[in-house]
Amino acid sequence: MRSKALLNGFFAVGILALVVHGCGGSGSSGGPTAPQPPPLTALGSASFQVRGAGSTQSVNYDSLSNTVSCSRNAGWATLFVRFAQQSAGNGGSGPRIDLDLCNHAGGGVFGPMDPKAAVCAGGKTFDIWWHAADGSVFVNTAQAPGCVLMLTQEAQRITGTFECQDLAEEGGLRTVDILNGSFACTVV
Repeated sequence: MRSKALLNGFFAVGILALVVHGCGGSGSSGGPTAPQPPPLTALGSASFQVRGAGSTQSVNYDSLSNTVSCSRNAGWATLFVRFAQQSAGNGGSGPRIDLDLCNHAGGGVFGPMDPKAAVCAGGKTFDIWWHAADGSVFVNTAQAPGCVLMLTQEAQRITGTFECQDLAEEGGLRTVDILNGSFACTVV
């Protein structure tokens, strides 16, 4: 009788250990865990300076509060990038930078292209459009001085730096410089 009780006790302890271990009890790494926030690398960010009319404005955007997007749905270009103050409407209203890149795959160094051509003629080129808060629009020329974009691509993650001087006002005479630009985003 005593051996049967002892055997039943060992059996009960074994079942209890199996249940605790299988359910992710204390110290187990196989049990359910609380949801984790997305990794910071998935977030988009951009910063740059706009210099013109005697002032310099520093701008910082992130994909939580603003719009920072990189898209292959780029029309004639191979990549469309937008950094916008507003998050509504994909940032289509308010201050923003739009970049059209040609032949972006693999990253590299990009020079300016004619933004009015709306075609990728060859090589790694880009154009840049600054939509100011007052509604004016500034764009690079094909010969813009100091106009360069450097891009690194790792899978769907893109990081880069950029600047371009003497962006000309559409329908006006003013110019602005976009300086010290940097960004990171995930291509969709």
